[in-house]
Amino acid sequence: TDLLDQEIDTVSAILDCLHGEQAALTARDSDAVIRIAGEKAAKLALAEDLGTQRRGFKQEVTSAAIDNKKQQLKTLTINCRELNDANGLLIRRQQQRVETSLSLITGGRVETSVYGPDGGKPAQLRSRVPLASV
Repeated sequence: TDLLDQEIDTVSAILDCLHGEQAALTARDSDAVIRIAGEKAAKLALAEDLGTQRRGFKQEVTSAAIDNKKQQLKTLTINCRELNDANGLLIRRQQQRVETSLSLITGGRVETSVYGPDGGKPAQLRSRVPLASV
């Protein structure tokens, strides 16, 4: 159960990183986002190593305590995935705003890098008159 406890602690730390990342994204603090991304990557690598080690051991004894810890780990992992998805959405929205602003200024085409429902890029490109020429 020591590996399981370590894995729970590490995934909890990843969840903390994701909360910090969300706060940094909302505040548009790029330095904090970069710093947190490095911390998150290190913790993800550790969690992966711990999970690999834990799965390598044959656990012949099962108990309610171990089952509870496994459920706690599963819940933490689900929370991490949901928050990571939400952070990804924040990033995509901010990227779209920047791309749209740049296209308004330069008169370029707006090409979204967000994928459509079929998994492909939307074909819509909008040509704009440069804002400076108006």
